Amino acid sequence: MLGLRSPRGAACEEFLFTIERSLNANVVVYEALTEPPGVFVPRRPVNVFWILKARDGSREDLNFIEKGVYGYHVEPPAPDGSVVIRLKARRNIPITLRKDGECAAAFAPISGKEARLGKVWVQVKGRGLFSRTVEYLDLIGVDPESAGEVRERIVP
Repeated sequence: MLGLRSPRGAACEEFLFTIERSLNANVVVYEALTEPPGVFVPRRPVNVFWILKARDGSREDLNFIEKGVYGYHVEPPAPDGSVVIRLKARRNIPITLRKDGECAAAFAPISGKEARLGKVWVQVKGRGLFSRTVEYLDLIGVDPESAGEVRERIVP
């Protein structure tokens, strides 16, 4: 995906979106998997992995348990080539993958309108491995019309 240009001439984003958590600096990354000419891979349109910023910035695959949280389900591709995924931890939020100009992008409903999803922030409470719960999620994106930031807080 690197090197492609957006409609406004800027370089494409390196990743579709990320998930950051209050637990540490590590980031879950969602990267587009496309086949020429820019069509999403139907059964696996996204590669998901960690960037271990709390350690050394290296990249690491999700383990089996993490795939159950940060993995996704894929709906059949639409005739226009877009693909809807749903994160296993939040299946009620459809994330539509499609081209935005020459770039792959993820769009989700944020504050009542479709926006280009950039980041999900997960605020976690509790310290022990088995006593942690999600306090809230912030969906953070860009309004395609105004180019302004949009946010929505979801309290489970």
